[in-house]
Amino acid sequence: MIPFINYWDYAISDWLSYTIDPEQAAYGSLLNPDYLPEPYWGDPDNCSFVIVNYNPGGGNNLDPHTYRTCANSCCSIPSLIKYVKNQGYSKTALDFPLLQSSAALKNKGWNWFLNYGGYIWWQRKRDWIKHLASVAKVPTIDDGLMPFALELCPWHSPKWPGPSLLIKDPLIKVIRQRVINVMHYAICRSKGKFAVCIGKDFTDILPQFRFIPCSKTIRPISGVDRFYQLFRHKVTDLPVLVTWANGSNRHPSSKFYAVEGTMISNIQNHITTIL
Repeated sequence: MIPFINYWDYAISDWLSYTIDPEQAAYGSLLNPDYLPEPYWGDPDNCSFVIVNYNPGGGNNLDPHTYRTCANSCCSIPSLIKYVKNQGYSKTALDFPLLQSSAALKNKGWNWFLNYGGYIWWQRKRDWIKHLASVAKVPTIDDGLMPFALELCPWHSPKWPGPSLLIKDPLIKVIRQRVINVMHYAICRSKGKFAVCIGKDFTDILPQFRFIPCSKTIRPISGVDRFYQLFRHKVTDLPVLVTWANGSNRHPSSKFYAVEGTMISNIQNHITTIL
């Protein structure tokens, strides 16, 4: 895992110096060099469970926390980009500030972070993340244990174009090394021993990396737009639960908490059906 952490420290340091690592060119049109990449958040060696998203957001609203112009040291306002420049990405990401309470951030002098769009986006997921950790019977955010979150594309980009790009070289090699292998590592070291991928395209992406569907697509509440499918790795048997709503990669609402509890329990007990 150290090579992964070091890679992103170096790659983001290069980005701050207006250089893009050649490996990242494999993302093609998804690579938006105007915005600070956010490849991961949290600690892969100590986490409740693993979350995988498409990317860290659109990057089209000139957010001063991630927009390139704030890489300039003369920028007067505190920002994520300035903090990363001074501390390094790995130190910034380690304790998952995006999921910490406003009180906790104020106590550490991070009042400036509270208006970052990414912080607001992740705060909406706090209850869902605490729910998943709770039903998995592992420590939650309230206990000080965060999930580990990976982005399939570390770059802010306005629209995810679907899975067709991902099954082609050279990007498939980048995804395997920087996302899939890291996801494996973090699942094995997580307390819950599972990952959740948010977005339907993962049902096409995961089989490219030897994950086999072991359930049909499930719609737990009839007439409600929310679906699930369980995958396990062909060799390691590691479980990944994919969930999505049509046209969106938003996380499930509280009306799905009860059925998710059954799913997580069955996954952890190696029951072949998730409901």
